Amino acid sequence: MLYLKAWTCNEISQKKNNWSKPNTSRYCNPEYDKLWQQSNTELDPQKRRQLFIQMNDLLIKEQAVIPLISRANVNGVSNRLAGIDSTPWDDRTWNIKDWQRK
Repeated sequence: MLYLKAWTCNEISQKKNNWSKPNTSRYCNPEYDKLWQQSNTELDPQKRRQLFIQMNDLLIKEQAVIPLISRANVNGVSNRLAGIDSTPWDDRTWNIKDWQRK
């Protein structure tokens, strides 16, 4: 959800906010912002899902986001460690509490 918020006009990185906002591409679309505001107040999960889809479609249609590649996730692990359960869905150290030296 933070990813979608980052594309709103209020999140544009600029001098007056010390270049600290995440919208560094400076994408700004009032229609997108309106969808974002609706998604913040929508309680029905299916309707909210549809708002997110519309927001994503706008980003793609207006070429704010150009999905070109899928980065492979490579993870190297020492053969002296046990208990590592690597997953592409979470951080590499998600189960670090279970790691042990062999």
